[in-house]
Amino acid sequence: WRRFGLAIATSLYHELSVIAAAVLVAVLCWDEPNRVGLWTFSILWLMRWSAKLNVFLGVPNLHGDWLPEHLGFLQSYMGRRPMNHLFPISVTAGTVITALLAVSALGADPGGFEATGLTLVTVLLALAVLEHWFLVLPIPDEALWRWAVSEGPRPGRSPSDIRGGDRLKTEQAASRA
Repeated sequence: WRRFGLAIATSLYHELSVIAAAVLVAVLCWDEPNRVGLWTFSILWLMRWSAKLNVFLGVPNLHGDWLPEHLGFLQSYMGRRPMNHLFPISVTAGTVITALLAVSALGADPGGFEATGLTLVTVLLALAVLEHWFLVLPIPDEALWRWAVSEGPRPGRSPSDIRGGDRLKTEQAASRA
């Protein structure tokens, strides 16, 4: 519990600002016919919290080496385990809600506002569930990001720079020496 309290304290002001933003979005959308913004914000906020809690409780794929050096202490709040008890609940709930939203989107008037809004929210939730799976599936992080980084040399940047890989750390240590 002490570690959890310290982890919360680390991002407390950020979390309070997100809560304030959530309240503002809810107030602005409350009596409006278009609530897609509220749905989107809510889903992304809840799934972000789910991911943060799962990382805190322990997952195999942390990618703590992506953190800048001055934020390296955040790794102490990340647990490394093959699985935690929250993960199956998070993924199952996300998948069920995604399916329910997809059914609602398919049942709405094709091309209409409701179908478009529900499709957007469904896709965002499906991507959030996929992101959760990336926390536990045995996929190397290089495989996930290879598409975004050209294999050829780029001025001032290499593929390992993006993931904070061993080669970058070795080059930095050599340059300091």
